[in-house]
Amino acid sequence: MPDEKLTGHRAVSLGGSPFAATVPAVVSAIGFGLLALGWLLAARWLPGGRWVVVHLFTLGVLTTLIAAFTRHFATSFTGQGAPTDVRRAIVAAVVLDASVIALLAGRLTHGRALLGLGTLGLLGVIGTNLAALRRARHAARAPRFVWIVRRYEDAHLAFLAGAVAGTTVGIGAVEGSWFAGVRDAHLHLNVLGWSGLTVLATVVVFGPALLRARMRPGADGRASTALRAAAVALAVVVVGLVVAGGAAGDVARVARVATVLALMVYGWAVVVVVTALIGAAASSDRSPLRWPIIAVGVWFIAGVGLDVVAVATVQRRMFDIVGVVLFVGVLAQLILAVLLHLAPQLRGRDFASRDVILHRTERFARSRTVLLNLGVLVVVAATTVEVLGDLVTGPSVRVGWVSIALGIAAHLAPATWPLGRVDPDQVRSASAARYRSGPDQEGRP
Repeated sequence: MPDEKLTGHRAVSLGGSPFAATVPAVVSAIGFGLLALGWLLAARWLPGGRWVVVHLFTLGVLTTLIAAFTRHFATSFTGQGAPTDVRRAIVAAVVLDASVIALLAGRLTHGRALLGLGTLGLLGVIGTNLAALRRARHAARAPRFVWIVRRYEDAHLAFLAGAVAGTTVGIGAVEGSWFAGVRDAHLHLNVLGWSGLTVLATVVVFGPALLRARMRPGADGRASTALRAAAVALAVVVVGLVVAGGAAGDVARVARVATVLALMVYGWAVVVVVTALIGAAASSDRSPLRWPIIAVGVWFIAGVGLDVVAVATVQRRMFDIVGVVLFVGVLAQLILAVLLHLAPQLRGRDFASRDVILHRTERFARSRTVLLNLGVLVVVAATTVEVLGDLVTGPSVRVGWVSIALGIAAHLAPATWPLGRVDPDQVRSASAARYRSGPDQEGRP
């Protein structure tokens, strides 16, 4: 049958994606992300400066996505199926978005009432999410990955503590030498706790799925042990930062040594998880996401290493470097990779449409990853020169951020560009071509 076209069921309409309940959060996060990027590029003409950019990203993007995806993975990893209540997801996203906007507006206008209202809204949403995670863990039908949900709970607790610390700093309730310690604790609770623990626990299982690869043998067991230690170490880091910043003499020195050692334990956990992920990515030749995933792993290890140096040497200006590495090199890049992974499922209503989106994600995968990471490298290098050499490298930093912005746009384009006309007879992506070629090379799977 040489003239027959084997289209299979490519034009048959598919059901909803198991990630459908995360769509409101994804849309909201994209909006906040674009706003944060625009604010960054126009910071000299807008109020709030870097503080607004950071919190648009950490609250508007990260918090929105973490709240939605931890709910999704908590039920999925425990054998209870993915959440399907889209209406509830929309309500949660709206409440969270309104809380973020109120908090930012309160901070910019010095309105304590608005700031407090936004903070209470965030605490309420994350507290409700924490309760839901605990219910999911107790109702688990599959015990193997229950430990992941437990780490999600630790991350939520870190957010609640970090929000309280950030609010006390923001309203001026902490003064003197204790201010820096509480602020540093707030940063670490949100970056290493809320974001870091969530990401590390998730990629153990979901990372190989992104790469269309198998999980490395024993990777989940090693990660479970390492991340349990990381959660404890983070608690030590937080207490140590507060004491080291506020106390004096031998007490401060002992606290700083304990903090550095605890950060090294956290770093060991990162290495355990990330090396398994990088190994899976390096051995996978089927996923265009292997390039950003490898970059995420390298930047994560580098970021925690730089954080150890910054805390040990009391170089708080180095936190700017750590922030770029972890926020952009790790978190933003990972979010973009996940978005590219989900785009075919969320937007493609049949296999032919999904094939078109997959083809787009495969094209220029390496180039857009290089563009984004080259920008991160330029910003990190220029900022390092400013911090250590006390030189002004503003133009270089701007060039780096432009490269980052272009890299982000290049990642978003395949996921968001309109589909247009889709030919169900044409196989476009390498993934579909592999599937349809099959072992007999006649188009049968």
